[in-house]
Amino acid sequence: MPPFKPRPDLEIRKLTRKDFSALMCDSGRFSEQAKRYYLKRGIETAYGAYIDGELVHISWVYTAAEYSKEPFQRLALENHEAEIVNCFTLEKCRGFGIYPYAIQFLSNLQFQNGMKRVYMMADHKNYASQRGIIKAGLKPLGRVTYIRFPATSSRSIYYRRHQN
Repeated sequence: MPPFKPRPDLEIRKLTRKDFSALMCDSGRFSEQAKRYYLKRGIETAYGAYIDGELVHISWVYTAAEYSKEPFQRLALENHEAEIVNCFTLEKCRGFGIYPYAIQFLSNLQFQNGMKRVYMMADHKNYASQRGIIKAGLKPLGRVTYIRFPATSSRSIYYRRHQN
């Protein structure tokens, strides 16, 4: 990871129960995520990026404990591994470097807290996310092929192909 340089225009902090309650009363993508991951699954590891007090980006950090609350597991994480998932930046704030900054902030936070590896995944056609992940300093590791049988079930197969 490149050295972390704080941005005075962005505040990133872990969302509190009060934050989640406010989001669930709202509408939009942040509200949908709060309802799906916090309310339904009990996952409390969301971080928000704020500009002048306005939530403009949200990311979730998963360890094996958070994955155990999901209906299916995209990665089998080992101890000392985390994944940054379910990232979303408001459309009006895209292109300002918020996404890569949030990834770098959260990665550094995880490393400070004893994690040895941080993962992220992006759809093979989501070039903007891929660029943000690389800009943050994460390196491509490989590909994941995901198949769900049947498409509406929680039963799935993941095939991971790592590059050397």
